[in-house]
Amino acid sequence: MGTLGSINTILITLYRPPGTQDEMFRELLAEIQQYLDNAMERKHHDIYIMGDFNLPSIDWMSLADDHSQGQVRGNVPTQRLFDFMGANFLTQVVDVPTREGKTLDLVLTNCPRYVHEVVSEKLPISDHNMVSVTTGFDWRTATSDRAGGVVPDPESFATLNCYDGDHEKMNSLLGEVNWKQLNDSCKESGDDDGSMFMELIRLTCLQIALLTCPRKRLPDRPTNRAKPPGKGTNKKKEILRRKKRKLKARIRALEASDPTSPMIKTLSEN
Repeated sequence: MGTLGSINTILITLYRPPGTQDEMFRELLAEIQQYLDNAMERKHHDIYIMGDFNLPSIDWMSLADDHSQGQVRGNVPTQRLFDFMGANFLTQVVDVPTREGKTLDLVLTNCPRYVHEVVSEKLPISDHNMVSVTTGFDWRTATSDRAGGVVPDPESFATLNCYDGDHEKMNSLLGEVNWKQLNDSCKESGDDDGSMFMELIRLTCLQIALLTCPRKRLPDRPTNRAKPPGKGTNKKKEILRRKKRKLKARIRALEASDPTSPMIKTLSEN
């Protein structure tokens, strides 16, 4: 566990071996919770918790246990993890298999909007895939008044085509949410004015929308920005400019050393 103070970010890595006793997992989550509480009491932080959790029965698309994996739905380790995520407003962002078709290696964060890409690649030296999560922060969203416009948040309703979403699945997932339990949890956490519960409703609906709605085409994503001279689409123009400068320099050298050289006319025509 560690904190990057310069960017207000908490990084935690963990490993839960297969067959870990519930008491050990409970103690591990309690230790992490204490660290988060101490850090968050002083200042808000972005949180990234990553590692091999060894919970193959979780279906991360429906956020429930898959009883077909031979484990009882709602088993204790899974429920402990869900409770921990809910208490800290964490989202699991790895949506690809990481070992033999199962998602065992997870990344939990309270700022999924910063996650740009998740890649799972096979390794010759391990039975687990290597999981790469690319994150970033567009400073223009924080200085939009001076920059002249807000860049769309890639993890927001504005980037989703809700009209063409799977409305049946959306309604089903919304119906499975225990809103009263969420409201009670917020009240127990000191949510006197209901603002925490309203934010939790927004995040829950956003998470379901991300699962059920296709993306809109974003014209100004970071990967599509214009590149500076010498790179990408402007590379050829820069090469031509360099060639012209060299050609002019060669012509001047010939004019100084041999003004009658026929090469001067030939080079000038180019």
